[in-house]
Amino acid sequence: MLLIGGVFVLFSGTIYFVFMTACQHLSKLGESRFIIRLAGLLAVLIDGLNVKDFFAFQQGPSLSIADETKSRLFERTRALVGGERPLSLLAGTAALIRLAALVVKKWITWARSL
Repeated sequence: MLLIGGVFVLFSGTIYFVFMTACQHLSKLGESRFIIRLAGLLAVLIDGLNVKDFFAFQQGPSLSIADETKSRLFERTRALVGGERPLSLLAGTAALIRLAALVVKKWITWARSL
C-alpha cells in the first residue's frame, strides 16, 4: 500500500510541477490575461456550486458524487486495495498518472495556441 501511494505521490507531484511551470510560463505572455480570467471564472463557478451544496444539499446541479455511485466506488476501491495483485495495481496507478499527464500536455498545447 505504501508503495502504491508513494508512486502516486511521486508521479502526480512531478506532473503538477511541470503543469505549474507551464502555467508560470504562460503568465509571462501578453495574452495570458484571457487564460487567467477564464481560470478565475471557472474557479468561481465551481466554488459557487460547492457553496450551493452546503446550503441546499442534493438540490439542483452538484459536483458531489451521487450516493448510489459512492457505495459501488468504495466496494471497488476496497477490492483493489485488498487484492492479490499489487503489481497490477501499481501498473494501473502509473497508467492513470500517465493519462493525467497527457491531458495536461494537451491543455498546455491548447493554451500556447491562443
